[in-house]
Amino acid sequence: MEKASRSGGQARQLRMRWRKGAVRRCILLLGMGAALCACGQRDAFNHATDATPHQRELERAFAICAGCHDTRADLGHRFGPNLHGVIGRRAGSAPGYAYSEAMKSSGIVWNAQTLDAFLASPQKQVPGTRMLNATSDPQRRQAVIEYLSTQK
Repeated sequence: MEKASRSGGQARQLRMRWRKGAVRRCILLLGMGAALCACGQRDAFNHATDATPHQRELERAFAICAGCHDTRADLGHRFGPNLHGVIGRRAGSAPGYAYSEAMKSSGIVWNAQTLDAFLASPQKQVPGTRMLNATSDPQRRQAVIEYLSTQK
């Protein structure tokens, strides 16, 4: 009986060691996966070598948007549509992006005023849009809009 309990205790210890090792392997694999994803990440900005401090400030304002949107003409859509040339464009009309029906039928043409209202409250402006992130800071919204107006 004593032998059986010892082997049961050893089995428990082996299971615990295996679990700890499995957790470590998962953490290692997740870290490696994140590193690989970061290596393949596209630069979201059109960095010009002569970019002014103001242009860099606008890029920083857009940085959170760059997680879902690109602004370069030669690249396609990401999670959100490519925003190159968005000023003056009808909402939901960029070719190749699967917009929500709400966005396609909104009738909005993007300009400083419509973008400001949309960025402040996407769901209020276009109920049913897939964009959830609102930008409450009016100065940041203006910087994002100014940045987008340079992406022609």
